[in-house]
Amino acid sequence: MRKISATKPLFYVPSNKRQPLSNGAVEAAEAFALATVNVSSLGLMLTGGAMFALDLVNTADLRRKYLQKQGFLDSKEGSADEEIEEWVKSVLDKRDSGDYKAVTEGLTALVGVLAGKEEEKEKLTKMNAERKLAEGGGGASSESEVD
Repeated sequence: MRKISATKPLFYVPSNKRQPLSNGAVEAAEAFALATVNVSSLGLMLTGGAMFALDLVNTADLRRKYLQKQGFLDSKEGSADEEIEEWVKSVLDKRDSGDYKAVTEGLTALVGVLAGKEEEKEKLTKMNAERKLAEGGGGASSESEVD
């Protein structure tokens, strides 16, 4: 459109005077900048809408909710410690009463659950390390990100 309007002479300019040619590189850069701004603003609006819909404040909140969903964190603060205390008390009470079969079954179940959690934790740590390498972070990932 600009090229077409650039060939038309202005109202008080003689028609035999050559009009300046348009610069294609400048026009391309301007079009690219406008397209980039439009796409990034749409992306920001969609991200904000998704965060509002999912009730997220920042990436730490997103990470916490993801870990809770996967079962690495409890939804209530400190409830895991209380549950473990109660379980240990019940196991010790069974041991004192002489019910050793129930104790061994409980310990076997606990070892199985903990082994599954450790495998999941190792997978998550490995995924974090791969993500850091892909982003160019370079160094080995620390386990504090998972905890």
